[in-house]
Amino acid sequence: MSFHEKLEHLGRRFRERLGPHLAEAFALDMDALDGVRKRALREGETFPGARLADQDGRVVDLHQVYQQGPVLLTFYRGGWCPFCRLALGEFEAAAQDAAPAGVQAFAVSPEQPRFAQDTMAENGLSFGILYDEGGRLADAAGVRVAVPPDRRAILTPSDTPLPERNGDESWTLPLPATYVIERGGRIAFAHIDPDFRRRLSRDEIKAALARSLAQPAAG
Repeated sequence: MSFHEKLEHLGRRFRERLGPHLAEAFALDMDALDGVRKRALREGETFPGARLADQDGRVVDLHQVYQQGPVLLTFYRGGWCPFCRLALGEFEAAAQDAAPAGVQAFAVSPEQPRFAQDTMAENGLSFGILYDEGGRLADAAGVRVAVPPDRRAILTPSDTPLPERNGDESWTLPLPATYVIERGGRIAFAHIDPDFRRRLSRDEIKAALARSLAQPAAG
């Protein structure tokens, strides 16, 4: 089964769990979130810097990282999300492919480092996961959205409530978003989707990286 077939399978199970009325409500949510996607940072803009702790508590200064070379960065909602877990596997493969070219890879999530450690271990990830405390980086990138009260029960992980996982009561999450950032911080590629069920495959990320790295960096 291909990656996109697996996504479609997860999507069918999600729709079955919701039932027809909630499924229709979620479709309306996707239409509303499309406005958020249009406000998100795009190609040619400068990606914001931040100092964020990784899964082990080490502080990563993204401003410094951008000066070292190209960066592959993705936002995900949390390790509790099956769509995210599947997408992180593809991101890991693409990050491994890109490493020989000097590309550094990071994932950014609102979940606290102890949960990010579990996500790394359970999914065999090698890149750093940065804790976006309070959703500050997602907000600066224009991809942070609020979870409506009537959707919270559906999106609450079964083991640990979302506010506990994220360390705040804001009930906000990032849209799925993947960026290729040139040396210096300019965005060379941006993919933002209001539908969390749609994600990029390894091959799609590789193609975006190849196009971006083939272009001369902006001076």
